[in-house]
Amino acid sequence: MHAALGHEIGHVLSKEYLASQQQKDYVQLANEVLQWIAQDPASGPATEGGAEEYFTMCCDLRNAAINEIVADLYAIQCFGPAAFFSLHEMAQQYAMDESPIEARFYPPWRLRLRYAARALSEYSYLPIRGVDDRDAEVLAAEVARLTSEAEDTTYDNEWSQNVITIAYQSVERSISSIHQFLREKVVSTAVSPEMLYGQTRALVDRLLQQLPPCGNETDPTSPKPATLPAILNAAWFYRLLRISKIKQETADWQKEYLDEMEIVQRLTLRAIETSYWQKEFRNAQTRIHN
Repeated sequence: MHAALGHEIGHVLSKEYLASQQQKDYVQLANEVLQWIAQDPASGPATEGGAEEYFTMCCDLRNAAINEIVADLYAIQCFGPAAFFSLHEMAQQYAMDESPIEARFYPPWRLRLRYAARALSEYSYLPIRGVDDRDAEVLAAEVARLTSEAEDTTYDNEWSQNVITIAYQSVERSISSIHQFLREKVVSTAVSPEMLYGQTRALVDRLLQQLPPCGNETDPTSPKPATLPAILNAAWFYRLLRISKIKQETADWQKEYLDEMEIVQRLTLRAIETSYWQKEFRNAQTRIHN
C-alpha cells in the first residue's frame, strides 16, 4: 500500500511532464494520423472533421498512458522493486490486456508492468541483492517470472488497432525523456540501490525471526533505524521467498501462506512506526546536543 501511494504522489509529476511536452511531439503524432488515413482510407474517418477526432483520440490515449507510466516510474525510483511487486499484485485484480478504448483510455496493465519492469534495470535495481546468495537465486527466478509475464506481447493484438498503435508508439518514443525528467526531478526522494540493498539483508533476517524489520542492530550501542523503502523491500523479499518455499513443501499452501503473510504485514507496519519514532528520537537528541 505504501508503494502504491508513491504512485499516486507521482501523478503530480505526470502533470508537470505532460505540461512540458513540446509542440513537435504533437506535430509528429498528427502527421502519423494523417499518413495512416491516407494509406488506409477505408479505416479512416467517414465524416468531415474525422481526422481531428482521430488525432484527439490519439493524444488522449498517449497522455493517459504517460500519466500512469510517469507515476509508476516515480514510485519505482522512490521504493525500488517493492513498487513493481505492488503494481503487479494490484494488476491481478483486473484484466491485464483490456483495450484502452474499452477502458476509457486507461492503458493496459501489462503495458504499465512492461515499462515498470524495464525501469528496474534502468535504475540498477536488478539483479536483486541484499540477501543471502541462495535467497538471491530464488528471488532472481521470481523476478524473472514476473518480468517475463510483463514482457509477454501475445495479447497486444487484442487492443493493437491502428489508432492505438500510433498513440503507443509515441509513448515508446517518450520513455527516454521520461527517465531523464524523473532523474532531474526525483533527487532527494530517490533511493539508491546501494543504500537499499545495504539494509535489506538484516531486515529479512529479522522477519525470519518474526521480529519487526525496523533496523540494523548489529551494534547495540548505536542501532540504525531502517528506511521506509528498505522495510517495504525486505517484506516483499521475505514474502516471495516464503511463497516459493511453502509451495514446494505444502500441497494446500494457500492457507498457510495467507496466515503467515498476515503476521508479516503486522510486523511490517510495526517496523514502519518504530523506525519513524527511532528517527525522531535521534533527531531530538541531535537538536538537544547542538
